[in-house]
Amino acid sequence: GWIRGVAYHESVAGELDRYLLDAFEDSRPLRIQHRSVAMWMLNSAAISELGLEADATLGAERDERSHLNGRMFRCDAWLQQKIAATAPPDLAAVGRELASYGITGLTDAGPDNSQASLAAYQRAVDCGALAQHLLVMGEAGLEPSAGVMDSGGKPHMSLGRVADDNDDVDAPAVAEPAAVLTTSNRCGGGTEAAGHPLAQPQPASAVRRQVELGAVKIILDERCLPGFERLQARIHAAHECGRGVAIHCVTRSELVLALSAINSVK
Repeated sequence: GWIRGVAYHESVAGELDRYLLDAFEDSRPLRIQHRSVAMWMLNSAAISELGLEADATLGAERDERSHLNGRMFRCDAWLQQKIAATAPPDLAAVGRELASYGITGLTDAGPDNSQASLAAYQRAVDCGALAQHLLVMGEAGLEPSAGVMDSGGKPHMSLGRVADDNDDVDAPAVAEPAAVLTTSNRCGGGTEAAGHPLAQPQPASAVRRQVELGAVKIILDERCLPGFERLQARIHAAHECGRGVAIHCVTRSELVLALSAINSVK
């Protein structure tokens, strides 16, 4: 099966490509995500497994000989379709570990979180696997379902949609997001931390309203920036449905575009 690594930085072993990864592992498909979460690096077995040679996937980088070098930019949705999980992961273990450190709140800032992702998180909370308060950012089409609070903190009891027409992934799996810890407080000075109430499964009635719908997440990429009017429209649409926007930008051009669009939308 697949080998997966995350949070890679060039300071570890330089810039990775399929050939260097083949030297580490050439018999099993291997994918490693860059720390920026903008790029995945694949070995030759992974390229073959995904059928990349016959797929002109946007974001798959090629070398000077027009051969795939195993580096893929902003291809998370495509990878999720190709490597779809059959069921959401069990979050009970990570929930207990985070609670043992006194962490009471989590933010999933993934831009591709869909209705299926939100529903999976709600099920994890309902069954007590996650005792933390959870703020979920994501795509513009997200709608609060039963027990999920909107961005104003009001609980919604409508069932909402089971899936969104624009979902990138059919399986109800939580996407591989950039999960950000929003609050952290070491409880008990590190002693008996596992006995903290948050580390124990909670009844559904106690956690029903711990999932909150967050801002619409927008990622700006200097390689393919959206037009000014298009970005304005996305911000306006988010405001119309009562949600803010969280814009990811790391270059000066991206920042200028983001601030200009935000300031222009009333």
